[in-house]
Amino acid sequence: MAIDDFGTGYSSLLYLKRYPVAVIKIDRQFVSGMGNEDDHAIVASVITLAHAVGAVCTAEGVETMEQFAAISALGCEYAQGYLFGRPVPASELPLVIDEAKDTLRRARRNSVGSAPILQLPPSLPRGA
Repeated sequence: MAIDDFGTGYSSLLYLKRYPVAVIKIDRQFVSGMGNEDDHAIVASVITLAHAVGAVCTAEGVETMEQFAAISALGCEYAQGYLFGRPVPASELPLVIDEAKDTLRRARRNSVGSAPILQLPPSLPRGA
């Protein structure tokens, strides 16, 4: 089970206690504001919380390489957003996946130190 838009609306901490949550998705409002200390602290805390309850974390609304690098450095396993692509028809999905792989490769080349790098989910095809 995944909790979408965590930190806004009806995404209560009580859900973490009541349900077998496997994924916590950080709402895009926090990701887009990561230049702000408060939003950065919230994102870092949600990632830590996800890991503490045995879940993985997805950052929603990642639009820049700076946001991608920041969430990667915080240990966020997955990201989604316009940095990786816009919504497309199913027939265009193979091309979008190839482009996302290229984006990840660029991010890996540009990573600094031992910051973790996000990876494609296991269900997506992997290339060399």
